[in-house]
Amino acid sequence: MKCQKCKKEIIFGITKNGKAIPIDLDSLSEEDMKWLLSRNPNDNTLLPFRWGEHVTHFATCTNPEQFRKE
Repeated sequence: MKCQKCKKEIIFGITKNGKAIPIDLDSLSEEDMKWLLSRNPNDNTLLPFRWGEHVTHFATCTNPEQFRKE
């Protein structure tokens, strides 16, 4: 999927606290990509977000304030 504002390729992952978080697709490892591609299309399981390994799209988006909750 693409970010609605900057059009960069992203996916949604899940934090340890169970919150969805946008992740830059280009920050995924080869293993992450294999996991994504091997999933059943009906599987809605989100990739576990790993701080220091994945890059949250909030850090790279040109318009992150558009998506922040108050």
